[in-house]
Amino acid sequence: MGGFSRPCGQEEAFAQAYAVTGEIDIVLFLRLRDMEEFDALCDKLFRDQSNVARFFTMMVIRTGKDETAIQL
Repeated sequence: MGGFSRPCGQEEAFAQAYAVTGEIDIVLFLRLRDMEEFDALCDKLFRDQSNVARFFTMMVIRTGKDETAIQL
């Protein structure tokens, strides 16, 4: 995640952050109050940064399961 790991730890909206392989570099799971908060975060972290070429957004419309714990 290189230079992106510091903002990941500082943003409380980031629920999960992953460096991944393939056509994209980073996958973020965000938890936000509304679209205004989303837009402000995009301005701050993506649109105003010269090292971000593009970003894609997907919205959750229904949650089937929300569990990240691994049973041991």
